Amino acid sequence: MAFSSGKSAPSRSETFKFFRGNFPAVSISVGADEGDWRYFQGGNRELEPLVLLPGVSGTAEHFFKQISFLSGKGYHVIALEPPAIDNVPDFCVSMERLMDRLSIRTAHFFGVSLGGFLAANYAVYRPTRVSSLVLCNSYLSTHIFSNQNPLASPFLSFVPNFFLKNIVLQSFDSNPVLSQIADAVDFAVEQLDCISQEVLSSRMTMNCTSSEVGQMRLPTEAITLIESLDRTARPPQLKNELLTRLPDARIAYMKSGGDFPYLAFSEEVNMYLEVHLKANGVQPIHAGETNLDE
Repeated sequence: MAFSSGKSAPSRSETFKFFRGNFPAVSISVGADEGDWRYFQGGNRELEPLVLLPGVSGTAEHFFKQISFLSGKGYHVIALEPPAIDNVPDFCVSMERLMDRLSIRTAHFFGVSLGGFLAANYAVYRPTRVSSLVLCNSYLSTHIFSNQNPLASPFLSFVPNFFLKNIVLQSFDSNPVLSQIADAVDFAVEQLDCISQEVLSSRMTMNCTSSEVGQMRLPTEAITLIESLDRTARPPQLKNELLTRLPDARIAYMKSGGDFPYLAFSEEVNMYLEVHLKANGVQPIHAGETNLDE
C-alpha cells in the first residue's frame, strides 16, 4: 500500500495555513471520568451552529475547509473530536454535557461515516437539541461490522496503535484515479498519526459493537444525505439500509469523492451544506467571504 511520504498537498495549502492561523484548537473536559474533547470554532456565535463529527480515522482538522469557508460566509461552525468513548450511550451523554458546556441549546449536525452514525444516535437520544442532520457516506447500524469481527470489540483496547492504524489504512483507497482523492487520502493518513491508541481503539470498538439507530423524529426535510458514487470503505449493504430507512431524505449524489469528499471536493460539499442550512432556517450574517484555494 503506497501512500505518499512527506507533507500532504492539503496540509501545504493556503487554506490550511489560514485555518491554522485563525482557528485555535481548544480542549475541554465535560466530566472527571473521561478525556477532553478537542474542537475548532469559527463564525458568528450568535447563530445556531453546524457541528461537524469525523469518522473513525478523522480528526477535527479534517474539516478545515468547511470551517474556513463557512465561517467566512457568516455561519457558526464547530468541528469536534471526541475523547476515548467506546459505546453509543456514553457518547450521547458526553455530547449532551459538551453542548451544555458550550452553551449550545440546539445545533445542526454534519457527520461523516461513524460521525454520522453517532450524530443520528444523538438525534434519537435528545431530539429537541438536533435541528437537522447531514449524513455523509454514513450508516444507521453496525451489525455488519460486528458480524465480520465478532471477537474484535472486547480486545481492541489492548491492540498496539500501529496495528490499529494498519487496519484503518487497509480500508483506504491506495490507488485512487483522481488526484483530489489521492490528496485527501494522503491528508487522512497524515492525520491518523495524530490519533492516540486509546481514542482510535474506542472508535473501532464502537464500530464493531452491534448497534443501530432508533426511530428518529426529525422531519424528512431536515435530513440530507451526501453520497459518493465511487469507491468507499462503507459496505454496500449499509448504504442500501440507509436509503431504505430514510426514503424521503434529500440526497446529494457526488460522482466522485471517495471516503473524504469534504476534503477532495470541498466546494461541492460546502455548497450542499449551505443549501441544507438555509433550507433549515439558518441565515448567515456575512463576515466577508474567504477566497482561498479549496
